[in-house]
Amino acid sequence: MITTKKITNFGKNSIIAIRNEDHIRDELLYGVTQAGFIEGLKGWSISRKGYDAFCLFYCHNGSATLDYNGKIFKIKKGDLVFFNQNIKHTIYNDKQEPFIADYAYIYGKNLKQFFDRFYTRFKCVMPNYNNNIFSSTIKKITNIILLKQENDEEISLLVYKILMDLIKCVPQTETSDISNAVKYINENYFKEDVLTTLYQTSYLSKYHFIRKFHNRTGQSPKEYLDTVRFNAITSLLKTNKTLAEIASICGLKDYSLTFLIKSKTGLNPTQYRNSIKKTTD
Repeated sequence: MITTKKITNFGKNSIIAIRNEDHIRDELLYGVTQAGFIEGLKGWSISRKGYDAFCLFYCHNGSATLDYNGKIFKIKKGDLVFFNQNIKHTIYNDKQEPFIADYAYIYGKNLKQFFDRFYTRFKCVMPNYNNNIFSSTIKKITNIILLKQENDEEISLLVYKILMDLIKCVPQTETSDISNAVKYINENYFKEDVLTTLYQTSYLSKYHFIRKFHNRTGQSPKEYLDTVRFNAITSLLKTNKTLAEIASICGLKDYSLTFLIKSKTGLNPTQYRNSIKKTTD
């Protein structure tokens, strides 16, 4: 972890519970490195990067500013803030009124997927969050840590409760999910692992995702990717680039390029290139 700047200008009502840095992270559980309730007085600020956790804040009162990898987000009363602490960031209060918030630094398996879904919809700040669960749950976690009643399973369940509440606030419709997948393939077809990444970042099982993709587009993700790549290959064959260069540009091996062209046209790459040249001459 790199803390580039830290000013602990907290009010007297702040309650901060920090777990030991050598606490073992169970890969099957969600966890918390610290949690609590803060009054960030004027001048309160913290800057970090490379901290392996995600930060959640709920603002009860006052305001703050989050500079997240160069993007500025304004935080006000009623906002829920969620960001990745591995990314360079600064959060600060430059107003006279204290920034009052519940917070937790959380970690765990698949947490990035929760964050990515949140970020797609809200970036880092969800306005007008219905705080029925968050603050009371953070208080329970904070008390467990303060009282040294270390119970990883209980903390994991409490963190998961918060995440499930967030999911309800960030609906992911089938339409937007598949539209985003189509856009991702169009913009990343040249990457060899494009489908692997797509399946890993989907919120559906691979089978369910493929079925929904086919229902929307009439093709499987693999078939759609092949079509996008074939269209790119056709354009590139009109240039002086070698077949090896074209294969590399489109995220394919030489033999995969040959197989794709043959499956689409019945011709080998050289024959297909010649046929293109005849139609364009």
